[in-house]
Amino acid sequence: MMTKQYFLIALLALFFLSSCYKKETDVNNKYQNKKVLCIVKTMDNPYFNEMVNGFKFASTKSPYKYSLIIRSGSAEGDVNGQRQILESFFLEEVEGKQDPNIIAIVMTPASSGDALTPVIKKYRDKNIPVIIVDTPISVEALKKASTNITSFIASDNKGGAIKAAKELYPFLKEDCSILLLNGLDGHETAGLRRQGFIEGLKNSGLKNYRLTERTCDWERNKARETVDALLSVGNKYDAIFAANDQMAIGAIEAFKQHKIKPSSLPIIGFDAIQDAKKYVDDGELFATMQQNPEGMGKIAIKIVDDLIEANSVQHDIFIDVLPYKKTR
Repeated sequence: MMTKQYFLIALLALFFLSSCYKKETDVNNKYQNKKVLCIVKTMDNPYFNEMVNGFKFASTKSPYKYSLIIRSGSAEGDVNGQRQILESFFLEEVEGKQDPNIIAIVMTPASSGDALTPVIKKYRDKNIPVIIVDTPISVEALKKASTNITSFIASDNKGGAIKAAKELYPFLKEDCSILLLNGLDGHETAGLRRQGFIEGLKNSGLKNYRLTERTCDWERNKARETVDALLSVGNKYDAIFAANDQMAIGAIEAFKQHKIKPSSLPIIGFDAIQDAKKYVDDGELFATMQQNPEGMGKIAIKIVDDLIEANSVQHDIFIDVLPYKKTR
């Protein structure tokens, strides 16, 4: 009798487990034709390539079978290109569908203003999550469009730039000359890095220093041309802070064109892309402020999974930034 009871209990347990497994499989299979649209600023910058690697790696670990669609603008400031991508996929995969094929948007916006908010609103009105990575869209722009985002993942840009200024303190003296190479005007990330660096300089204790600022739009070629022009008219600098590594490398190339050793002054970049790390290891770049674009990409896709599982997600996630320097 007891043997028969144990058999029935075991049979019921097996039925329960197989039922749970079938439900889980059904949920996973439900997403096999679904898509997560990932839009980065450009694929010409290794920083965003590393982020895309994070998207891809995390998706391979996901229990869901959605596919990733990777797109980018033609350049870091190509906001029109990003808007066209969003509009196109909305028309093809979302509009008029009761069960849209796009289940989430993950993007690094080319604009912090209101250029993208009208199309973001279209997705949010369909309850499609929008996860913003690296560059924020301003609260004012979102309010103006009567919309919101699901989550924001970024490095502590201002804090990282303050730390960059502190790294330069040992090299600075009264009446020194410092060059700041900045990103796109009106770009919130550029603004935060500029603010942080200037705040860091103010905290240095120096009473007199000259700060020259130039906008190079995050681009290596523009930074090289800008620094070349400055050096050509006899300008000299005691330190350089470039708001991204591409511009720092452009500055190094300009110094080499003028037969000046880049190691003769401290140059600091921001992002810690692989090329910049090599320049640091070779002694030509003093430091780069280390972000984790691949890690941010992984977190973004993990948030997609959490939303599928109806888990609550953190709205703002900030990752600390630390200097990458040559091991002495």
